[in-house]
Amino acid sequence: FKITSNSSSGAELSQSKEEDSPMLGTSPPTVPMFNRLVTTSQITDNEGIYGVNKATVIRGEDDCEDIKRMHVTDCHDAVVYCLAPLKWVSISCCTNSIVVLGAVGSSVRVQRSEKLQVIAVTSHLVVNTCHDCIFYVATNRPPLLLGDNRFIQLAPYNAGYEHLEEHM
Repeated sequence: FKITSNSSSGAELSQSKEEDSPMLGTSPPTVPMFNRLVTTSQITDNEGIYGVNKATVIRGEDDCEDIKRMHVTDCHDAVVYCLAPLKWVSISCCTNSIVVLGAVGSSVRVQRSEKLQVIAVTSHLVVNTCHDCIFYVATNRPPLLLGDNRFIQLAPYNAGYEHLEEHM
């Protein structure tokens, strides 16, 4: 899948089997940042999103129906959307990425990440050894900062989606 942008009509989503097919034995062409939309079956399992590089991953309520815990690990130059009610979320070793979460019932834990933006509604946020990160959060408690955190910014929650109130 590829997202292309036209100035007059916005973004278009198209599928190109020849470019992204792992069966052809060729690597995909170099694409600008955030130009690929990755389907969930390519880089995820039931409880995690792993190793996304220069792509966008979208997980909705249907994808996370019976999941209580989500792991987002080792993502670089990526945008990850997980707009579903979850109990716990763990984000680790991510750089230059944006993670947008739905309502998280217990806690969001972020560790060993750089230049990360996290947008979430949660009852508790734990940040451990992160650098140059921005957290747009709505929490019931003050965030817990552990380890060697540098240039961390905390900001008010600035997003929303259709079923947010239900999920909360």
